[in-house]
Amino acid sequence: MDFFEEDKLASIGDEDSGLGNSSDSGKSGDSDAASSSSDGDDFSQRDNRRTSVHEEGEEEAEQVKTINSNAFLSGNFEWETNLSDETYSKGSVLRDTENYISNCSNGNAKDVLRFYTTLRNGQQEPVDFSINSKSPKPKWLNEEKFKRGQKFARDHLFCINFAEMVSLYILFAQKSSLGPLIFTGMSDTPFTAFKRYLSTVCKLISWYTDDIWSENESLGKNNLILVRGMHKTVYNALTNSSKEVVEQKTTLGDPERTALWCPTRNLLVKDFQESIPARPWCPVVDAEVQRSVWVSQTDMSITQFGFVGLAVTYPKSFGIHLASDDDLEAFLHMWRGLGYMLGIKDEYNFCNGDLQAVRDRTLFFLQVFAKPAFRTVTCDWEHMCRCMTAGISFYLPRVRFESSLLYLCHIIGVKMPRLRKEMPFAHYFYFQLMRFVFYLMKFQSVLSWLNSALYRVIRRVQAVPPEILSDWQNRRFSYMDQPGKCPARSQT
Repeated sequence: MDFFEEDKLASIGDEDSGLGNSSDSGKSGDSDAASSSSDGDDFSQRDNRRTSVHEEGEEEAEQVKTINSNAFLSGNFEWETNLSDETYSKGSVLRDTENYISNCSNGNAKDVLRFYTTLRNGQQEPVDFSINSKSPKPKWLNEEKFKRGQKFARDHLFCINFAEMVSLYILFAQKSSLGPLIFTGMSDTPFTAFKRYLSTVCKLISWYTDDIWSENESLGKNNLILVRGMHKTVYNALTNSSKEVVEQKTTLGDPERTALWCPTRNLLVKDFQESIPARPWCPVVDAEVQRSVWVSQTDMSITQFGFVGLAVTYPKSFGIHLASDDDLEAFLHMWRGLGYMLGIKDEYNFCNGDLQAVRDRTLFFLQVFAKPAFRTVTCDWEHMCRCMTAGISFYLPRVRFESSLLYLCHIIGVKMPRLRKEMPFAHYFYFQLMRFVFYLMKFQSVLSWLNSALYRVIRRVQAVPPEILSDWQNRRFSYMDQPGKCPARSQT
């Protein structure tokens, strides 16, 4: 059974958009990487913001917000009042937001403003699909720094893998990220999520190991080709499908889909809405753009945040105690290079800049994008998140949705009293265990052991016999026995 099978993407949207196979999605990821002595190297052979002043003339908004700019960027602020989003016209909010950021005394305020504006523009610009293995190296590339970033990633795989996993809770809350993921139909059950995310880890390891800049063929280079092809296939399918088809296939709510796994959605929304202040309409997040671009530069930049943002901004919370700032900058340089190879233009590249710039960018993203989006999470969001954690638990059994979500909220400063009260004791124990383990990783021996253990687990699950995979595929979860029923959906 080939559970790294990706060719389903080639036929996505065929019925409705007449698409055939994309030649760019070539399945050339079968070649082996060069051997190496470390666990990570051995594995490479196998597989990857209201505003400070509200302008006069907005009659419905009489109350003025005053927020300390530095406190905003760090997340340590509270709204003085609650105004509905409707009281803010789109144009004034955009001007106020930009004026607010530009008036920051923070040394990187200009960078944050520039990047915010860039993200807004990037919604209408697709990924650069012309980039390929024969494209010239970017002039800014420092290959030694890139290799140092690769070594950091291999040596901290356990840490960054967990940071990436909880970052998915943030990414799934973004409409532009969750919709295409649902559209592919490749991770909306625990077993398909298992295949998808294991395959992703394998691709990442190959990128963290192989020389993707060499003219020689390698598994890492082939996986870049494969991922670029997958992105282009999804882009073509969404672009060429009618609006009705896209609306239907970017949600799990249609009757032909399986039951939705969302038992705690209402509870979570209550916690989120009490803990996270409402923010005004945001042109990047909320605009119903005349969207003609899927898999846009903005989408890819936000996705890139998921691979680096939390790990470099809260390193100790993920067990990264022993790395220097230079190591973290090298990690960002590596992801800047990978982003380039995946078609992200430099002005949109989330990793373009020094460590502090990326951290400021991350804090801004969390305040303007991530936290407010949690206030309106959907049944689809919880379902996809639960499938993701359940899929990962096939090979990492202690991974739980409630405990890992609570850990993320603990890090970014979101109080979840209802979740804490209602979650099973075992899940709360796992949350506390995570905190303890990531503290212990300040000791090199603990870090090395957990890192090596993760490599061994992934190698072992790749060798699982077909009959066990079949058992996993047929495993039943409680939501599957209630087709078409979602407790949260019926109450909204």
